[in-house]
Amino acid sequence: MANAETGRTIAVVQARMGSARLKGKMLLPLCGRPLVDYVLCHLTALLRGRRPTEQAVLDGVVLATSDRPQDDPLAAHIRRHWPAVHLVRGQEDDVLGRFVTALDSMPAENVIRVTADCPVINAGGLRRMLYELQHTGCDIVNYRPGAEYADKGVEAVSAEALRRAWHHPSATAHDKEHVTALMYRLPAEFAVRYIDGDPLLKKGGVRLTVDTPADMEFFTGLCASMGRTPDSLTVHDIMRHLQRHPQLAAVNACAGAKTTLHESLRAAFVCHGNGRTGYGHISGALRLARVMTQQLGAGVEFIMRPDERSQRLVTEAGFAVSLLPQDAAPEDELRFAARRYALADHSCLVFNCCKADLERYQDGFAALKKEGCRLIFQDNPLPPGWRQGDLLLNALPHPDYQGYSPHEHPACYDGLQYLPLPSGFARAGARRIISPSLRRVLVALGGGDRGTVLEPVLLALHAAGCTAAVQVICGTRQQARTAQHIMKHCGLRGSALWDVRRMDKAMAQADAGISALGVTTYEMAATGLPVLLVTDNDLNSAAAAQFARIAGSLPAGDVRSIRGGHVLESPFCRQFIKSFQEVSKSDVRAAMSVAHKQAVDGKGALRVAGILHDFFSGGKKS
Repeated sequence: MANAETGRTIAVVQARMGSARLKGKMLLPLCGRPLVDYVLCHLTALLRGRRPTEQAVLDGVVLATSDRPQDDPLAAHIRRHWPAVHLVRGQEDDVLGRFVTALDSMPAENVIRVTADCPVINAGGLRRMLYELQHTGCDIVNYRPGAEYADKGVEAVSAEALRRAWHHPSATAHDKEHVTALMYRLPAEFAVRYIDGDPLLKKGGVRLTVDTPADMEFFTGLCASMGRTPDSLTVHDIMRHLQRHPQLAAVNACAGAKTTLHESLRAAFVCHGNGRTGYGHISGALRLARVMTQQLGAGVEFIMRPDERSQRLVTEAGFAVSLLPQDAAPEDELRFAARRYALADHSCLVFNCCKADLERYQDGFAALKKEGCRLIFQDNPLPPGWRQGDLLLNALPHPDYQGYSPHEHPACYDGLQYLPLPSGFARAGARRIISPSLRRVLVALGGGDRGTVLEPVLLALHAAGCTAAVQVICGTRQQARTAQHIMKHCGLRGSALWDVRRMDKAMAQADAGISALGVTTYEMAATGLPVLLVTDNDLNSAAAAQFARIAGSLPAGDVRSIRGGHVLESPFCRQFIKSFQEVSKSDVRAAMSVAHKQAVDGKGALRVAGILHDFFSGGKKS
């Protein structure tokens, strides 16, 4: 019997045969059974009378499909093989109406909304959502926006809220197609409650849904690897197995994020990184993504080229990844982004790319605007495309690109005060202590950690008589090995890593930093870390000259002055030694640290959150 205090609860499974990317998927065979059977196996196991009382939470299971002929085979399958499941049919595009029909035929106070393309259900998460719905008086429960959980696609909703949404005068065709979208769009009228999911399930790079042939291939391979079928698996079983066999998740990684539309704001970041250009743009984009999720409750996905390191950085931060086709042309990459924009009902496309990628994209920005995409450019305002941006957030001092005039754009925020930093960097800056001697030196060259810069820097450190422990953080494992070899040859103390996640801790411990001008340089400034600037091209030289106006940094030479590989006799080495001797003085480092903290006050995240709030709510630049 249903609990008299909390009322009856039914699960309504929305399902149809039509699918743009996988026709007839509900009845496609997976491990010997039609796909739809697995979600029904999990849900009917939760019916009261089939399990101990504390685990059984459902009084009924309903499958709601369309009344179109193409869904007749699905309806026939349910009638024949699932007598415990009630079947309702209705208009294809009015999925919300089908839920109301389900409630008319099987009355209940609480509804668990489930999508049929998820073969594995997290029963524990379902029970948690239901408990919150029953005991808080809210209208709907879902996972907190911004995090990508492997078991997304389930909601707990009150029956009364569903009926109210269906009859609501503001309900659009889009709202009725996506069932609960109106509730998230009108939080003043519908009480939305968010919960945090299990940290084990917070993995943006794992797709446990079936919407493409690659998804079917993933589940087939997963089940073969585990020796089990989806009806006998839990989400936790799968996640633990994927931790041991991460290569399995790569099979459908390019299929894109599952869209649930439970966030009032959604952003897609177009951002790339690799061992050649570094991962600074990924780090910068992640900072802005965290501001959006933590301050605005936004949902975020990243659109990026296949690169194992980049994908790991993003998915470990809890964000979804949609991989671009390998070696796609620029126009194809932008078309892919436009499709994701429409499919996921994104609020904006954020571009955080290197100069070379922005040059490739220049001709496509106007086309994106014509398709209704709102564009945000972060940190690299390359002419002429920057004028197509609806919002520019340029926190990084940069050379004055010919044709870039920040004051001419109505929504351009240009300067270090708009650099959003995670709490780790803020804490590092707060506890900065200037030691009497130079004990630790951090070498983090960003995209410049290729051998043309890394080796000369380490040789120059040796020539300068450095006795401090040297910590090198590189973007690739190979560069870390190269650095370790050079340090051993020179007799430098220290170590070399390729884990950029250690950067905030390394900056907190260092007494001085060496950078080749990039995102890492500004992070050093934000922590109050004195910086030696090394350059290797015209772009970096121009940017370094501008950045060096801040008294917290010193120019440390241009490696292009090295002739014939003779580092120790070069103007670069002489300039480096001179600057290193200066930064070795505690009073100089103390003044440099103060200058950095004045330039980067640590309030960038709050400023940017306010700017974004005004931007998305239609506010004007103040």
